[in-house]
Amino acid sequence: METFDLGRLTDFDFEAVCKDLFEEEFGLRLEIFATGADGGVDLRHLRPAAADPLVVQCKHWNRSGRAKLIEHIKNVEAKKVAKLRPQRYILATSVSLTKDAKDKLLDALKPYVKTPSDIYGKEEIDALLRKHDQIVRRHLRLWLTSASILNALLAKNIVTRSQELARDFENTLRTYAVNPSHARALDVLENKHVCVIAGIPGIGKTTLSQVLSAHYMATGYELVEISEDADEANRIWDDEVAQVFYYDDFLGQSTLAEKLGKNEDSRILSLMKRVSNSTNKRFILTTREYILAQARQRYERLDRHPFDVHTCVIDLGDYTYQARASILYNHVYGAHLPQVIKESFADPHVYRRIIGHRNFNPRIVALTLTDSASLSGGGDSLVDDLIANLEDPQRLWDHIVRNQLGETDLKLLMLILSFMSDIRLDDLQELWIECGGSLRDLRRAVNILDGTMLKSVEHQGAVHIGGTAARVGDSGVMQPGLRVGS
Repeated sequence: METFDLGRLTDFDFEAVCKDLFEEEFGLRLEIFATGADGGVDLRHLRPAAADPLVVQCKHWNRSGRAKLIEHIKNVEAKKVAKLRPQRYILATSVSLTKDAKDKLLDALKPYVKTPSDIYGKEEIDALLRKHDQIVRRHLRLWLTSASILNALLAKNIVTRSQELARDFENTLRTYAVNPSHARALDVLENKHVCVIAGIPGIGKTTLSQVLSAHYMATGYELVEISEDADEANRIWDDEVAQVFYYDDFLGQSTLAEKLGKNEDSRILSLMKRVSNSTNKRFILTTREYILAQARQRYERLDRHPFDVHTCVIDLGDYTYQARASILYNHVYGAHLPQVIKESFADPHVYRRIIGHRNFNPRIVALTLTDSASLSGGGDSLVDDLIANLEDPQRLWDHIVRNQLGETDLKLLMLILSFMSDIRLDDLQELWIECGGSLRDLRRAVNILDGTMLKSVEHQGAVHIGGTAARVGDSGVMQPGLRVGS
């Protein structure tokens, strides 16, 4: 019998899961309330013909245990329920309950809990999840608690390395916060079957690709991780099996040269075409924008391919205030931190400084919260470290500038950064020629850097180019700009 590890859920996740389960089970709509002092109410249904509501209380106490839950209900919650005087009161908990435990809880909550069946322990929650499997698929952190999904993940010996990948997915789903890029990428995959996820370092390309892969595994697809070249996919292609191919950093993690071997550009394009023509295949690839631009400059086949229709670019606009808050909440909740330090992030003065920061970046949040060296000074020190890291996005860009850009690209970057504002493209061309450069090299460098370390915009009929990302401060990450034509 399949069970679910509810311990992977945050407290708010557990409330959201219960809301969906009870709405489906009872056939009514429930209100859910913001995190905070709840007065004994997590979910509520007000019936038109009755002043007294149905109240559902959700207690995600799997870490505290059964005895402490019973003690808390008797000493705290029972008094709240007595003040509410609901017509019906339902208790849902992630704790496993014995008959004796249920009897004690029923006695403490009479007369508002009518029968023991209105007390849902872990076993009852598991049963409802098995009954309503569409709800399991709706909640990300439940996906990889399903034995059937894990079996699909490890279906064939070609995915021996997927055991490690499965653990990566598990950690990713714990902290992922849904944002608009998820819907855009999923739409591309459903319509084109192939999606290239592009963006700057640390923006969440790998995270999104893993969540999308988990989505397809949850619907019966077999995972195939490609790590060497496109021929790996061809060797285990099965026309009869739904397969999702996952190719992280398919053009290399830091430079184009480290990935593309002889005729690899042709093999990648052939695989993309083959997947596009197959109804039971999906292909998810990730790359950094500037590396994709380099590849299209160097390889004629790649430049001719209509990558735009297959590409989903992740940018800062995808991280809405709500998405940022969810990312911070999920990372803090899942981090191995003392409780007192976790509680320090509940202060509005603290979390607003972080999620409202102009350089907010998921990678910086994750790295800071997992750095045990940050704990020496307690919660204040960790918060200060996180703010300091957000103030210095050079952590993301320094390695690229020092090790990955070509001489011409660096020359253009330094030239544009010598201006305090943007520069018109025609003025830049004249200045570039005066400095001994060729227009061909300029166009190539602009196309590589535009949308990552440079941003080009059209204003009053002229193209202006600025070093927004390269200045390391205005936004930390870039919106895609205009591509300069040849």
